[in-house]
Amino acid sequence: MIECPGAGRPTEPLYRFSQAMDAAEPFERQPRLAVAVSGGADSMALCLMAAAWARHRGGDVDAVTVDHRLRRGSGAEADRVGQALRRWGIRHHVLVWDDASRNSASQAAARTARYRLLVDWCRDHGVLHVLTGHNASDQSETVVMRLARGRCVDGLAGIAPMLELSHVRLLRPLLGVSAETVRAWLAAQGQAWIEDPSNEDPRFERVRVRKAMRSCAAAGLTATRLAETAAHAAEVREALEAQVAQVLARTVRLHPAGFAIVAGQAFDAPVEIGRRVLARVLTAVGGRAYPPRGAALDRLFTDLVKEDRCRRATLGRCRTERIGDDILVCREARNLPPPIPVAAGFQSDWDGRFRVSVRPGREAADRAMLVPLGEASAEDCVSVCAAADRNLPRYVFASVPALVDECGLVAAPHLGVRRAGGDVPRFERAAFRPPNTLLGLGYFLA
Repeated sequence: MIECPGAGRPTEPLYRFSQAMDAAEPFERQPRLAVAVSGGADSMALCLMAAAWARHRGGDVDAVTVDHRLRRGSGAEADRVGQALRRWGIRHHVLVWDDASRNSASQAAARTARYRLLVDWCRDHGVLHVLTGHNASDQSETVVMRLARGRCVDGLAGIAPMLELSHVRLLRPLLGVSAETVRAWLAAQGQAWIEDPSNEDPRFERVRVRKAMRSCAAAGLTATRLAETAAHAAEVREALEAQVAQVLARTVRLHPAGFAIVAGQAFDAPVEIGRRVLARVLTAVGGRAYPPRGAALDRLFTDLVKEDRCRRATLGRCRTERIGDDILVCREARNLPPPIPVAAGFQSDWDGRFRVSVRPGREAADRAMLVPLGEASAEDCVSVCAAADRNLPRYVFASVPALVDECGLVAAPHLGVRRAGGDVPRFERAAFRPPNTLLGLGYFLA
């Protein structure tokens, strides 16, 4: 760890942090927070602030470090982080990214794995809020990177201060504080931190942008100005999304089996609203973390919706087809998860669309496999599709999760089909989720 020379005890970070947490209300009466801590200055400062904030309200904090094992000595660094935090009375947990492909992984892949591990840990420990240390400097860099890619309002809005994920809320309460101010505050507490050498590696886009911004600041393109731009863009995005939510509520029918039917009047709205409606549905049905963007989405919207150039197309793991004036959107029956053995206590976010868990003590489940319905026997598929809806094409149901055993189909619960007389677990449907979640659709096998 290194020390940063700093003077005084600046109060701005604490004030900004408190403001951001107030904006994120409500919390539990005794809030329990998880803080993602890499050991860098931002995450260390965030953890100390969060611990003070939670304890003042009778709550507590758990620090969670994800060891990606992408560089030598990462395990020892994680141990040093834990030692430092224990001196402040903060519990520390290390999660290891145990993936054979991690040595060749990109920063994006590591980030995806990090969030997955954090969300899973929070789910398993009953924690509802996880905090990350993104600051105003990160925000300005993000805006510049997205501007360079020609992103629209959503991109210029930058990093969102709060996201609703599958099991937890992701909060970023330091977005209003610069990296320099955070470091000065942490140094004033007498707490050291770890410098990640990748923060100076020009192979990474963010590092190159950070270096370029130092010269842009002289022309007025400062981190503060960029953060203001992001705030204004976020307000525009919020207004657009409010209109999209109204259109979705009126015009989209979402089936428990994970497909959607979008009424033609959804696209009577202005083009930007209609395009966002289509993107939202594709995100949910495709089980993707982010909606499709750019030319591919524009082309699909124009060809399928506005000008009726085609009757069917694919995008974002989805198959779309016009049925009369409506548009059917379902998951493509390819690149689906392989068969998974199911046992009592099993949990899985299957295909990014269905959250599957099996209640402990369900012995019947120990003999079953979780597969796409399309991989069950042809006879079972025909009977299930007929029972579900004879008016819809059979491929709509091929990507639905099903339980099978050596005797054939045990259940396709989202379609109301189950083997008679067996001790079959029960599925329950959850709500349609907003597009910024990791899971577009949530379902439970209780």
